[in-house]
Amino acid sequence: MRDVLMREWWVASRSLGRLGQTLLFMVLVLVLFPLAISPERAVLEQVGVGAVWIMSLLAMLSAAEHSIGPDLKNGALDQMVLSEIPLCWQALAKALMHWLTVGLPIVLLSPIMCLMFAVDERYWFWITAALFLTTPILSLLCVLGASLTAGLNAGSALMPVLVAPLMLPPLIFGTQWAYQMGEPFYGYVLAALLSLTSVVVPWIASLALRVAASR
Repeated sequence: MRDVLMREWWVASRSLGRLGQTLLFMVLVLVLFPLAISPERAVLEQVGVGAVWIMSLLAMLSAAEHSIGPDLKNGALDQMVLSEIPLCWQALAKALMHWLTVGLPIVLLSPIMCLMFAVDERYWFWITAALFLTTPILSLLCVLGASLTAGLNAGSALMPVLVAPLMLPPLIFGTQWAYQMGEPFYGYVLAALLSLTSVVVPWIASLALRVAASR
């Protein structure tokens, strides 16, 4: 497993340009959104929490295709299928690397996003905590979507359609946990969703990767 993580980190380090584009996208939305809606603090406070979540979701989706696409093009996917390491562990490693390179920066930048959107300071900690629990779920779902659409002609357009409905539960419970400032019920639901997706999603993604490699 360590070798798989090292390989994924090496691949990610060669794609820093794409990761930089994702972060640049976040910065542009961060700057333009208040200007497009209204710079008034009262208006931004009403939409701030939702805007932070939507921007995070779009940023993670924009980087999802690069988790599987390069391996399919250069033949590395065939080697992954033939490897002695179970394919589900390799899918889990891809999700972990997606979170480290995209999800974790979003979590670290969340206080700045809250400041830009004039979010009440009472919610800052809980937004960060909710993103910390929710972004790994989103990374797993992004890898699942990339696996299901790998090799398809319109895969990049089809992936958000497949994944978006699955992202609604963590999005809803995450925002509610932030709005309710740590209501235990929503935290337990997010933890349960993270546990469930960590077990189920890599297994389904591994089956999809085998199908993609056999095309």
